[in-house]
Amino acid sequence: MRKQQQLTFFKTGLTISLLTFSAFAWTQIRDYKNTVPRMNYKGESPVLVQKFYKGEEENYIPQEGKYSGQVFTSELYQGPIEGPGYTPKELRSLHDGFYMGVEAGYDSYKMRSNIDTVIDGVSVFQQNPELNAVGLSYTLLGGYGRVFDDPLYAGLEFFYNDSRANTSQNVGIFDDQEGIYYIKSVILGTYGVSFLPGIKLGDTALLFLKGGYTRLDAKTYETSGVLNINNAQSNGSNGIHFGLGFEVDVCKNWSVRGEYTHVNFQSFTTRLGTRITPSNNQFMFGVILHFDVIPVQ
Repeated sequence: MRKQQQLTFFKTGLTISLLTFSAFAWTQIRDYKNTVPRMNYKGESPVLVQKFYKGEEENYIPQEGKYSGQVFTSELYQGPIEGPGYTPKELRSLHDGFYMGVEAGYDSYKMRSNIDTVIDGVSVFQQNPELNAVGLSYTLLGGYGRVFDDPLYAGLEFFYNDSRANTSQNVGIFDDQEGIYYIKSVILGTYGVSFLPGIKLGDTALLFLKGGYTRLDAKTYETSGVLNINNAQSNGSNGIHFGLGFEVDVCKNWSVRGEYTHVNFQSFTTRLGTRITPSNNQFMFGVILHFDVIPVQ
């Protein structure tokens, strides 16, 4: 009877010891499953090391897919070195670095005109027509952008825009009267700089706001046979623009963009005393080429 009790006690102790050892072993395997033990001398503690690919330097991150599909053998390894296991680094976003692009779209200008024609010191004609100058628009742009704190983005962009927008109107003294004063506005182009704060949406899309400075070049024609006037002159005007856009990656180094921009310009005055205040709503679509999309090492 006593012998049986001793046997039971021994079995119980053995079971507890095995369970304790199993839990300890599982913990060790879980904590070090990604490490490779290096050979050590008798009596010394094992040293945890990493392996790296043959011909590559320590801490070098191999390019994605370089060894994809291969069976790893000793031929692919240069040997063990000390240090922690590899920690993959993020690839640089397509939106990091310099870029250039072309866009095409549509301009819709409003030319608010305050006509006050003075001849020999006398105001002979006054009207306030609002002209709509519309037409196709083409833009060449270039800039630099960076995802500085994923997903936050910031960029700086320069642009030149060639516009085909123009408008003209015969203006009379009364609404139902035949026009006696002809005015025409032609948009020659704009150029400027934009600041683009934005946010990445996943890995392939960018939503951004834009704001900055725009310089307008325009030409105004004013003629009247009745008043015996004929004037054509170019004018420049400074403006502030703001808007928003959306950009999507389509393949390596390339993305497409759509954007809307509103611009308010300062007034300018022609030699005949006509004061014109322009504004514009612009809708553009374009293709962007990105440079320097190499992964950060």
